[in-house]
Amino acid sequence: NGFLSADDWNYPTIEHVRDIVVSEHRDKYNLVDVLTGDTRAMYLRALLTISGETPMSVDAYPNARFLYIYSKLPIEQIISGQLWEVSVIKPVKLLKQWHIKKDINLYLVERVSKD
Repeated sequence: NGFLSADDWNYPTIEHVRDIVVSEHRDKYNLVDVLTGDTRAMYLRALLTISGETPMSVDAYPNARFLYIYSKLPIEQIISGQLWEVSVIKPVKLLKQWHIKKDINLYLVERVSKD
């Protein structure tokens, strides 16, 4: 299945992802969890809010400029998929990628202007 054990996705790993997002200082960003089934990344969202780098709300995906996506899947598969949180800002381009742990990656994508 696509879900992870506690060994793969644990508090220190989530803190590492939080630290990367905080260090980027992006505005108009949102989060997509393609690892655990919590697509809107509520746990990471709470940690970021406590850290003062609050993402856009869960109903604001269509207004996001950036998405941080964490997954074991290749980014091309995520972008070409039908996940609403990603589809509503397509087209997007990959800006950055971080290896987090084992086969888990964090991706930063940006909305591409349609004009």
